[in-house]
Amino acid sequence: MTSLLMILMALVSTTNVLAQAPPKLRVLVPLEASAPFDHAMTEIVKDFNTSHSKFIVEVIKGGSSFQSLRAIIADHYANDLPDLALINNSDL
Repeated sequence: MTSLLMILMALVSTTNVLAQAPPKLRVLVPLEASAPFDHAMTEIVKDFNTSHSKFIVEVIKGGSSFQSLRAIIADHYANDLPDLALINNSDL
């Protein structure tokens, strides 16, 4: 989980801080993620958003791994990709 927090901080630190609205980091996670992972991810994002008011991390909960992959492909063609995506969560 600490590595996930480090990735979030690294990605957020590279965004444009001069924008009017706080930069938003969108993270896609599949709904089939384990309950402990889902709870931990929710808490990490909540704590991060509380302690870093200049940035916003938004979790996008997708469907199954297959549905999340299809959403990523559609988002690619729409030029609206999330900043970070977890597709295969079999080891979580």
